[in-house]
Amino acid sequence: MPRRRTTSAGFTLIEMMVAVSLLGIVAAAVYGTISRSAASRDHALDRLQRVGQLRSALDWMARDLENNYETQLQPTDIAVLSSSGSAGMRSAYSGLALLELTVLSARGVTVVDDEAWSGLQQRDRGDQARVVYMLEHRQATGETKATMELARYEFRPPVVAPLEEADRRVVATGLQAVDLRFFAGGDWLDSWQERPGSNPDQKTPELVELSVTAAAGKDGPPMELTMAVLPGSRR
Repeated sequence: MPRRRTTSAGFTLIEMMVAVSLLGIVAAAVYGTISRSAASRDHALDRLQRVGQLRSALDWMARDLENNYETQLQPTDIAVLSSSGSAGMRSAYSGLALLELTVLSARGVTVVDDEAWSGLQQRDRGDQARVVYMLEHRQATGETKATMELARYEFRPPVVAPLEEADRRVVATGLQAVDLRFFAGGDWLDSWQERPGSNPDQKTPELVELSVTAAAGKDGPPMELTMAVLPGSRR
């Protein structure tokens, strides 16, 4: 009686090789899609963060410029507005603040009662302040590159004193440069130096152009935002 030949079900070597090859192709395609999506997300987040820093710098300076004012109580040795005009990673320090001005704000409290007045701190006894903006170097830490940060120094009441005695706040980081231009008398000026006691019409410009540049991101070039502001003292 002839013997029956039996066979076992399974995959041949060629079939296995084809399956592994197809799996590799699919895995490579999926990985490429995920990798591109992650890179796009990181690029968008980086851009969003840099735009946020630019907006913060512009908003702070614009707000102070809009509140720029001069009153009879202002010390005569303090300028209403002055500026070096520009500051950045490669610009030399000129000895002038990036922006210096006197402002009015709602932080001050006017108190009629002498006893209540004496209980307030000196900085809260008026609505005037001297504000100084400086673009300062920020050292590299870990993977973060060396950039610059915009610091706001506030003296309340307005006095001429070292920056160490002011209230300091960093309003923006990751910057490369800040440039200001001043329109007055039909011309644009690169800096503004007001002399105390000068003609009221010459103490502040008619218009101020603010331009802030963020340093290059992880995979993007530097970014710049610009806006124009009408000083409050001109309104």
